[in-house]
Amino acid sequence: MTLEKITKSAGWSMLEAFGQVVLSMIGLVVLARILGPKDFGIAMLALAIVQILNLLIEYLFREAIVQRRDLQPGHLDTAFWTIVGLSIVIVAGCWVGADLIALPFGDPRLAGLLRGMSVTLIFSAVTGITIGWLRRQMMFRQIAIGTVCGRLAGSGTAIAMALSGAGVWSLVGQQIATYVVVALISWHFTQWRPRLRFSIPQLKELGRFALPMLASEAILVGNQRLFYVAVGLLFGPTILGYFSLAARLTETVRDVVGTVTHQLTMSIFAQQQADAAQLRQSVYATMRFTSIIVVPVFTGIALCAPEILTVLFGPTWQPSVPLMRLLAIGSLVGLAFGAVNTALTATGRPVWRLVKNAVDMAVSIGGLFLLAGFGYVVAGSVLLLRQVFSLPPVLIAGGRIIGVGMGGIARSVGPAAIAAIAMTAAVLAVRAFLPGDFGPDEFGMVARLALMIATGMVVYPIVLLLVSPDLIGHGRAILASVRRPPPGSVEPAAEPDASI
Repeated sequence: MTLEKITKSAGWSMLEAFGQVVLSMIGLVVLARILGPKDFGIAMLALAIVQILNLLIEYLFREAIVQRRDLQPGHLDTAFWTIVGLSIVIVAGCWVGADLIALPFGDPRLAGLLRGMSVTLIFSAVTGITIGWLRRQMMFRQIAIGTVCGRLAGSGTAIAMALSGAGVWSLVGQQIATYVVVALISWHFTQWRPRLRFSIPQLKELGRFALPMLASEAILVGNQRLFYVAVGLLFGPTILGYFSLAARLTETVRDVVGTVTHQLTMSIFAQQQADAAQLRQSVYATMRFTSIIVVPVFTGIALCAPEILTVLFGPTWQPSVPLMRLLAIGSLVGLAFGAVNTALTATGRPVWRLVKNAVDMAVSIGGLFLLAGFGYVVAGSVLLLRQVFSLPPVLIAGGRIIGVGMGGIARSVGPAAIAAIAMTAAVLAVRAFLPGDFGPDEFGMVARLALMIATGMVVYPIVLLLVSPDLIGHGRAILASVRRPPPGSVEPAAEPDASI
């Protein structure tokens, strides 16, 4: 795989990520201002429950399709009919049991919201295969088109419904529109169509990787959604609304950056799994460039949380500030070291990802119930603690299996950390020197936020280049590889791998 192809794939993944962030933020701002904390919380509760049910559908075979070396059409057919059948069963169960599920939360609207959102599971079954196939072929442009169009359709539907008075049902419309459009577009680009065949041996072959990976993803994603379900039970829908907004804001950025990095590096690491030295260097390089992006972004979110929430959502949402800061710092830690986790998965060892996510779940869910009596802010501290406690198992496994060492990690992440410390000092100094009456309202907050962001954007890159001047040379090499193809070479048309 050439550097040019890798760079182009990264570019399309970044375009997809940027589109997701912009469209998600537009929809989130409009919906949060219209709905308010309580309605937003009950809608997020319904979404969390449906996403827990979606785990088996969306994640069962997606990574196995990317990782398997000798993938055959029969594997895809078997995987497709398996998850389509499962989706139909789960949707039927959700419609029958929605009233029972909603009973402990004391809000009769929840049952109807669950039934409406469960329809998305059928379309998720389609994307569970098609997105995996497109990722295997490194067809990130097509993935980006589908994702951005889906987000656009979902955000447009939600805003139109909210402005017309649909209330919490606008979020149901958003989910359905998004899943339908992504499924249709990914289906269009996938050069494979299911045939009516099913193979038990091929199901077992996929299952040897897919089941541990599913367990890992179920704990990771299920942990996040179970956390919000538990918050709804312990504190009610209004506090859940504050948690949900802070989570949606930070997780939108985190999931986009994490998805781009994981999708691209999973494909690359899987091809390098037989060469430990090359894989180790790729992990260090990924950590270095990922940290350059995520460290300032999430440090900035934590620093500017009060201003961001007031400017985007209004003063009603200020109770989300401490939660947003905890989530931002936790996201920074998780993403900065995420390359090690991805590399372990790419080498066919998803069990280590499972261990990491199991520790994460134990800390977050257990800690929430233990600390609930001290208030929602103290209980919310588990959002950071779970990242801290779940990191050691991954680093230990990375050292034993790939040879990743703390020295290499420090050299990879260190420059971004030093630059972020300088940025933090500069931003806090700007805030401290601003007059006390500067920015008490939303308009003043815009100016305050603009000054803080501008300060960070100036200080961070300057310090980063001072402590790591070789970044300029790396950047020039990447740009040169894209602009100047090898002499005498003709770039072939993009074709899928003949072996599927």
